Amino acid sequence: MVYSGGPTQFNYIVPGLQFWTEYTFRVQACTDRGCTLSIGATCRTLPSRPEEQAPPTLLALANQNGAHSGVLLEWAPPLRPNGLISRYELFRREVLNLPEGMHFKCTVLQNF
Repeated sequence: MVYSGGPTQFNYIVPGLQFWTEYTFRVQACTDRGCTLSIGATCRTLPSRPEEQAPPTLLALANQNGAHSGVLLEWAPPLRPNGLISRYELFRREVLNLPEGMHFKCTVLQNF
C-alpha cells in the first residue's frame, strides 16, 4: 500500500519512483461491509538522462610494420539508461603544451 486516505480524496502523487520504470497501480475502496479492488492500471515513468556510464576501454592498434595506426574504443551501455539510448558521442581531449602553459582541446569525434 502506498497511500490510505479519506472518502473525499480522489488523487495522490506517488513519490520516489525511478525514471523509465513500469509500475502497476490498483485502487481499493472500502465500506464497513468490506472492500473491492480495481484491476491494475500500468504506466511508465518519464525518461531522464542516463546515469553511471563506465569509461571506455582502449586498445592501441598497430599496422603490419608495428607502427601506430589508431586506437580501438569499446564501451558498455550505462548501468541506468533511464530511457532508450538514442546515440553515443565520443569526445577526445588533447593536451597542448604551449609556451604560456598547458591547455586542453576537446573535440567531438562522432555521433553514433
